[in-house]
Amino acid sequence: MIRWGEFWVALGLLIGGSGVGVSVAQQERANPFSLFYQQAQQGEYAAAVATAEQLLPLLKQQLGEHHPDTLAFRLQALQMALLSESRSIDEPLQQLQQLIELLQQQQQPELQLEAMQFYADISWQRQRVEEARQGYRALTEWLLTRQPPSKELLYANLWREGEVLLQSVVPQQATERWESVCEQLEPTISCQLEYGQWLLQQQQLAPLESLLQQLESLSAWEQEPLRQYQLLQARYWRSVGELAAAEPLLQAIVSGTEPMASETILHGWLEWLEVVLAQGRLESATELVAELLPLAGALPEPLSHWEPRLADNLGQYYQQLGAFEPAESFYRLAYQRYTEQQGEGAPATLSSGNNLALLLEEAGLYDEAEPLLSQGLLLARQSLGDEHPTTLAYMNNLAMLYESQGKFTDAEALYQSSIATLEESLGGEHDQTLIRINNLAYLHLLQGHNRLAADLFGQIYAQWQVTLGESHPNTLKALNSWGRALFGVGESALAAQKLQLALQGRQQQLGAGHRDTIRSRIDLLRLQQQLDAEPLVALTEQLQLDCEQSLSEGHPYCFEALGLRIETLTAAGLIDAAATWHQIRYQRRNQFLERMLWVTGENSREGYIRRHRAELDSYYTFLLDYQRPDAATQLLQMSLDRKGLLLAISAQIQQAGRFSNNPELASRVARLIQARKDLASLTLSGPQGMADQQHLQLLEELEVEIQRLEAELGRFSRLWAERAEPPQLVQLWQQLPPETVLIDYTLYYRAQEAYLVAVVVRRDEDGTIDSQWVDLGRYQPIAEAVVAFRTTIQDVDAYDDEILDAGYRLYRQIWQPLEPLLVGTEASYIVPDGQLNILPFAAINDAEDRYLIQKYNLTLLTSLRDLLPDEPQRRELDMLILAGPDYNAGSELSEAQVEQQRQQRNRAIASRSLGSRAATLESSRSLMRSLRGLSRGMRGLQFTPLPGAESEGELINEQFSRGVGEVTLYTGAEASEAKLQGLSRSPAILHLATHGFFLKIDEAIRERVVTTQRGGGISSPPPGDNPLLRAGLAFAGVNHNAPFLGELNTDNDGILTALEVLNLPLEGTELAVLSACETGLGEIHEGEGVYGLRRSFLEAGTDSLITSLWEVSDAGTQALMSRFYELVFEGREVHQAFRQTQLEMIDSYRWGYPYIWSAFMMTGL
Repeated sequence: MIRWGEFWVALGLLIGGSGVGVSVAQQERANPFSLFYQQAQQGEYAAAVATAEQLLPLLKQQLGEHHPDTLAFRLQALQMALLSESRSIDEPLQQLQQLIELLQQQQQPELQLEAMQFYADISWQRQRVEEARQGYRALTEWLLTRQPPSKELLYANLWREGEVLLQSVVPQQATERWESVCEQLEPTISCQLEYGQWLLQQQQLAPLESLLQQLESLSAWEQEPLRQYQLLQARYWRSVGELAAAEPLLQAIVSGTEPMASETILHGWLEWLEVVLAQGRLESATELVAELLPLAGALPEPLSHWEPRLADNLGQYYQQLGAFEPAESFYRLAYQRYTEQQGEGAPATLSSGNNLALLLEEAGLYDEAEPLLSQGLLLARQSLGDEHPTTLAYMNNLAMLYESQGKFTDAEALYQSSIATLEESLGGEHDQTLIRINNLAYLHLLQGHNRLAADLFGQIYAQWQVTLGESHPNTLKALNSWGRALFGVGESALAAQKLQLALQGRQQQLGAGHRDTIRSRIDLLRLQQQLDAEPLVALTEQLQLDCEQSLSEGHPYCFEALGLRIETLTAAGLIDAAATWHQIRYQRRNQFLERMLWVTGENSREGYIRRHRAELDSYYTFLLDYQRPDAATQLLQMSLDRKGLLLAISAQIQQAGRFSNNPELASRVARLIQARKDLASLTLSGPQGMADQQHLQLLEELEVEIQRLEAELGRFSRLWAERAEPPQLVQLWQQLPPETVLIDYTLYYRAQEAYLVAVVVRRDEDGTIDSQWVDLGRYQPIAEAVVAFRTTIQDVDAYDDEILDAGYRLYRQIWQPLEPLLVGTEASYIVPDGQLNILPFAAINDAEDRYLIQKYNLTLLTSLRDLLPDEPQRRELDMLILAGPDYNAGSELSEAQVEQQRQQRNRAIASRSLGSRAATLESSRSLMRSLRGLSRGMRGLQFTPLPGAESEGELINEQFSRGVGEVTLYTGAEASEAKLQGLSRSPAILHLATHGFFLKIDEAIRERVVTTQRGGGISSPPPGDNPLLRAGLAFAGVNHNAPFLGELNTDNDGILTALEVLNLPLEGTELAVLSACETGLGEIHEGEGVYGLRRSFLEAGTDSLITSLWEVSDAGTQALMSRFYELVFEGREVHQAFRQTQLEMIDSYRWGYPYIWSAFMMTGL
């Protein structure tokens, strides 16, 4: 479309007068032509049509009906009418045809070209196939009449005309049309080569083969056309799987004296690299890359636009090496350059984005891959149509992503949809159709539907044998998958036969080092290992060595091969060797995680841990089953490496972002903080003033942006973090005081059932370290006992004996088995896991009804990392207290003010949107399911006054002010969220006495309007699925602001969510006390603790944290906190002061109930 914007503005000013005394901006605002242009640019096509109807008579009057400017404006107006979805295109399409005839008469070739192109394109876009066919044909004929004909325009139009004809009743008309046009051009060779490229793009291989045979008969070739012919021939051989035949042709193309004399030579290099990579010849690929890189760095200006293609190839090279980071860098560079050069909807851009998404999917970065594929699918549908190969490729790859995520229903729907489209357009036996059916069969294989998968693979293999030949990679892939499915249904002998045939074929066609060959060897050896009486030790060893030599030790197949070797060694009774390789695999996985966890967002980090959990569980099971002498030490090192790892990385990234002087890093931190605020705002408000689907889409886009920014911060922060060595156990021993024990509880899985093991480390008075492990059995009964104990404690009708019985049951399960190892010790450090994270250890009791706190000095840690030495932060003791907020405080807001803030919020969020555009039905359904707990917001929150909390704050203030240090107290209306959000430095002690909440997902929230408790009267459903948005604290003005939550500034709306806590500068805060209800609750993530306020305060930098395990008594909390601080201000260490306070309350007639004295727990050192 011609860009007429500035012209129309100037023309409007000219027609409308000089506008003397009026500014240019004012003239433009009053200019109706400027209004038309703005409406067109903003996609307001119907409004633009209405404006044009008013302006066209004015133009005709001033300039004349046939004036070029009048004709140009008519074309613009008709384009707006045809782009508008709100009206029929019949009349404007007919008017456009009439305008084309007029432009022909008036001899306006530029406008006529634009009009004819638009007529054909819009007809095709609006599925008016016959009009599109006629339009493209007419344009081709018109272009042929131009002297000399513009071959570039002619070929581009022929490509589109051919695509339309392929969808017609007689598809062979497309090839006839090309051949007819080529006969009219001299010389014909360039048109024939272009025709060949079109046939290749459309996978019309039979006519392409015929054309190549025709060209082969030519005797006289100029150098450049010969190269183009060789390139076309090589691409044909690649498409039919004959890679060996393609390579000599590509070598001939690049063998000239001028290495980059033309685009064809560059294509030859790139194609050659792709062929070598497809064969799995990584050593040859490395040599090619080394030769190509210097040439690529000196691309002449006419070839510089091929930089993204080269980057794509290098990304593919590094991907096959298993080197994720350089592969990602090159793929991202290619995607960025293609977007800049050709636009986001161009086929090359879409293809590049597809490559990047597949790499991310392969690496397990599903949260980053999904928006790329969803957006790519939408753009492909818009620009290319539903039946275009690129669109269908995106559908296929999005289905594969869903498959990897376990979203089997979504994956199957996409596969079935693409198969139906291909069967209708290309037929059920076409290669592209069979590829999708093959993928569907593999989905069935993953789901365990082995019989269905076997039947499909058998059919696909038989068909590909005929169409592609027995040696084609696709044929061999179907054969290998068929063997796997047959093994799954118990037909082992037949399965072995198929797998052996696939392996032989792949070795012959692809070589021993190709990853497909490695895949076949793994599958065959896994089957043979179960069939043969003797373990195949030598074969699995050789498989591992070959894999690591051909690919890399970090490649997923090589991890799988190593796992197979470990299983074989174990089965053969070679336990020491198996132990060695278990340890090697564990260390390699640690190195892999070290690379990956820093460069991804929080959700993806946890996904990586889950994805490779089976390896860790296998090592746990091995160590315990074979009672390895170093089992306890190894279990501890594994806990030190992995438990709390994500919290440690997130905290370091937070610190690096906050303290770095790098302006680029600071910019990302600011954007991350704002994205978190916007996410909190949208969650608090619910879909106010917008459709549910739009609200869901914005939430998803913000989650994706937060993930992306977290990943970017991680990449920067990793440079800073790499200075630190991995933690070692000897560092723990040095920090463990004499006569002290460390108890580390860990969950692990065997045969898909959870078990609990405890490692007890004891440091005797002489410094001797002794560590032993104790198997505590199945985890499920323990988890149920924890729930029962917590429920009984909180039951106001429960008898003392019932509470003691529940506590003793837990004592026998998790503590009594350890006591022989605790003799002579009193101090215990405890690292919990799973449900033990919300267990009040202090309140479980022995057979004599003595609580653990009465027998031991207990210190709860989030992970073993808490014991690692840290640089002491010497600072003056200061304290910040927010207590007893006035929840009803606030001035009245007018409707106009609220509406203004709502619009500002929506504009800000929309302007920052990632534009994933989630317009596909499949992605929308997936989004609805993934945000399973989304509510109508949190506007139903209401909180009752807490007079005890205000008194608590005033009493602590009075105690602290007696010469201990500087204290700042805010109560009532002054106890606002803004006081925290505006912190410029962290206080040494932070005390928050208010209401707290944790909203449970997928459960009805019961009424909690109990004036003596510090849990708000919450009656609304929970918000989204993010646990950091379902936990929070209430501050001044929340009741007043509740109807407008999400539309007010989230820095002072009265709700501080756990997500917002991450933005607080709490590095250096030695103790944070959350004197409110349920502040210690959240989603329990195995190995990582509790995701909620607990997690957020620790990640924000707090050293030690006191939180509550249930709804607490207002008066009891005041008594506990007052005595605790009294002891602290007398000079007691905080842990000892907290324990002493609880012991005194146990002996108190008024406070001696576990519900009161054990409601709070202290975590950290």
